Amino acid sequence: AKQEDSADHAEKELRSKMSSAEEAAEEEQAKLHQQLSSEQTDAAHEEKRLEANLSAQKDVVGALRANLSAVQHSASKAVKGLRAKLAKKEEEAANTKSSLESEVGMEQKYIKD
Repeated sequence: AKQEDSADHAEKELRSKMSSAEEAAEEEQAKLHQQLSSEQTDAAHEEKRLEANLSAQKDVVGALRANLSAVQHSASKAVKGLRAKLAKKEEEAANTKSSLESEVGMEQKYIKD
């Protein structure tokens, strides 16, 4: 009977230890699950933050491209205008030269006569 009591006691002790171990394992599993869930939430927030950052950078690049295009257009227009002014000045200079040459020719003719 003493052996049976001792065996019963050992069995109860073993069951108690197993129950405690199961509870500890369940608590650890719940803790790990909570940690995983928290990390997934953090990762999702970080992903959204990075996507928003990328989108903002794309907007900046788009604005810079549009700005560059406008600057190139303005520069092209300015160059055309300057070329036109230069051509006009060259034409005026040629006309002045021709006029002066004509005047000098007439004066030389006048002097000869």
